[in-house]
Amino acid sequence: MVPTVTAAALRMALERITEAATEAVPASIRVATAALDPRPLYVVSIPLEFRAEVCHYLALYVDLSFPPDGGPVIVTFDQARAVMELAYRTSTSDLASSSTTVVTN
Repeated sequence: MVPTVTAAALRMALERITEAATEAVPASIRVATAALDPRPLYVVSIPLEFRAEVCHYLALYVDLSFPPDGGPVIVTFDQARAVMELAYRTSTSDLASSSTTVVTN
């Protein structure tokens, strides 16, 4: 079961993913909510120092668009649920091991 989607819950899920994907302490991820009916949008700011790794990891599992200029990521309610499911369906060690997988063409 997925917890309720709030800005705080989404930020915590992103921090969990960031910690596993980068081994950094993600103290500055910011999430704001744009209240829309029937479901909100979330505006997520991921710091540049670990943005590339986090966006790459999220792109493997969640259908998100990432602005190339480093701007905020707009996340729908359903995408936020998918991020939270990704963060909490596995242990941190499983997240870390899947983030180190190298894809070659």
